Amino acid sequence: MINANKTPKRAKIDIPRSWIEAAERIYSQGRRVMILGTTDVGKSTLLLFLTRYLTARGAKVAIIDADIGQKDLGPPATITSTTTGKPPRKIRELPIERLYFVGSVTPLGHLLPMVVGSKILLEACRADFYLINTTGLITGRGRRLKSFKIELLRPDTIVALERERELEPILRAHPWPRRIRLKPSQQARPKTREIRSRFRQKAFQEYFSRARTIVFDLPQLVIDTSLLFTGRRIDTPGAVWSEKTSEGLLVVSERRLPGRIKHIFPQAFVNLLCGLYDKKGLCQGLGIVKKIDFVARQITLFTPVGKRDIYLLQPGSLYLSPEGKELGRHQVHL
Repeated sequence: MINANKTPKRAKIDIPRSWIEAAERIYSQGRRVMILGTTDVGKSTLLLFLTRYLTARGAKVAIIDADIGQKDLGPPATITSTTTGKPPRKIRELPIERLYFVGSVTPLGHLLPMVVGSKILLEACRADFYLINTTGLITGRGRRLKSFKIELLRPDTIVALERERELEPILRAHPWPRRIRLKPSQQARPKTREIRSRFRQKAFQEYFSRARTIVFDLPQLVIDTSLLFTGRRIDTPGAVWSEKTSEGLLVVSERRLPGRIKHIFPQAFVNLLCGLYDKKGLCQGLGIVKKIDFVARQITLFTPVGKRDIYLLQPGSLYLSPEGKELGRHQVHL
């Protein structure tokens, strides 16, 4: 039973009166709420405030954190979800219940998993209220991403954090959700690219602090969306590995070989961030590929996930050191 007489606890954040009025509207009218806004407008602060406000009134709140670059919940490059019935001190202190691997810290080039992952995690939650946080990318392809998300997730309320009316191109195309326009929190401060990068590195470092090295025989591990190790091995001069697949010849070599072949450089795997899934198709966590031994047909991973929980590896497009430092981005076509 939801109790409307309790007041939020731990509200030691700047809360404009307009935010309190928005929370009251959501409590009385909303259920599925999407938070939109560009970078540095206070989306995370608003998410925390709404979570505290609703749970303080006895509600169970589901949080879907789809801000893959500046995460409140869990490691970057993922969409995460959790549910809580108590006002949290910080969102990041809540336990992660589900995780969906995107493989990048930017939505660009990953629009489909951004939408699919948000939908899967939303449908898996059971709560009185659903709060969906999003990235700050709202122009160009980001505008398209937000449009697809609204169509698929069907929020009944959109909270638009705006300095001017920069979200109007998105909002006017979707008239059915209730719109709550808010000004940013005065606590919101611009963050440089370096600050954002350090924040991600710290989050990755914390996630992999419990990781260890494990080795798989490649027949035991499926590589998602990949032709690698699906065909018949053949000998190709100059290649460390080659096989005839359903889509033609696949070659792993230090230099490109002539002919119509699918080519992969061996170093394309080193330090590649990946998602690790069980046999039920549920993401169990992240890993970093340390190396692939094509002669022994073994892959070495650095991960906090237990070996028994890993059935499938999904390659990302981000290279990462075990210390959490981003080493570059590349779309690896395996």
